Amino acid sequence: MDTWGVGPRWEKNPLMPPVSLFIATPAYGGIVNTSYHRSVMALRALCDERGIGFEGSIIDGCSMITHARNWLTTLFLRTTAHSHMLFIDADMGFLADDVLSMLDYPDHEVSAVLCPKREYNWTIIRDTVRQTPDIDPAVLANLGGQYTGMFNLPPGVNAMTVGRGPIEVASAGTGIMLVARTFLERVVEEGGVETYDFPGLDQPFLEFFRAGVFDGGLQGEDVWFCNLARKHGATIHGFPGFPITHSGMHSFIGDLPGIVAHYDGPVQTPAAPVKPRPSVSG
Repeated sequence: MDTWGVGPRWEKNPLMPPVSLFIATPAYGGIVNTSYHRSVMALRALCDERGIGFEGSIIDGCSMITHARNWLTTLFLRTTAHSHMLFIDADMGFLADDVLSMLDYPDHEVSAVLCPKREYNWTIIRDTVRQTPDIDPAVLANLGGQYTGMFNLPPGVNAMTVGRGPIEVASAGTGIMLVARTFLERVVEEGGVETYDFPGLDQPFLEFFRAGVFDGGLQGEDVWFCNLARKHGATIHGFPGFPITHSGMHSFIGDLPGIVAHYDGPVQTPAAPVKPRPSVSG
């Protein structure tokens, strides 16, 4: 575990600002992506500029994502006095101003950026080219985000407005999720979480996150947490309008026979200039 911040630890600082962030990052293997690093550094600078407290902790070497998130949440509640915990997974890139704008809604207890999977939606890319044949090839990589299964709309809701403002969701991923301290403390006070011991550690952990088979279906820790939140009176807000980079391994396959079978043009074409994605720069 690595904990970092600016200045003295906030729980010991009598001049602690009313709004402050505890960045919580699970990083199995101890590796963070460069897009994460650039984004968090930009976020720290913006917090300094706006007088928002900033500290963070990275949990590495923990292969159980549920335990890593519970560890970070327990650490947040028991060792800091920050007003909000902000989960940022180690493979996420974003614009700092976008993420910080979630704090513009002080009555929101649980907010999440709607993030894509680490895969392309080739159907959308194909249909986009068909519908807009003169589209700049350099932007296609930004238009194939796969969001299937990454969030759920409330029952009975089949459409949403995509903009910078929040929408209500039934659940969303925890890749970039902002949670208010007051909400977590309320859940504890209402007896909504169990505790568990872990070998080699001297304090029980609060189990806000759990994964497994429930009601005949596999449920991830993010859905479990959102269901817990709604059970204790919170509304889950999703932000669909922010460009996000979700980084991972990608295999580039060369199949010249396949290319010439489907593409009537020169195989060696000038490479299209790739426009930098706004989500990987501060």
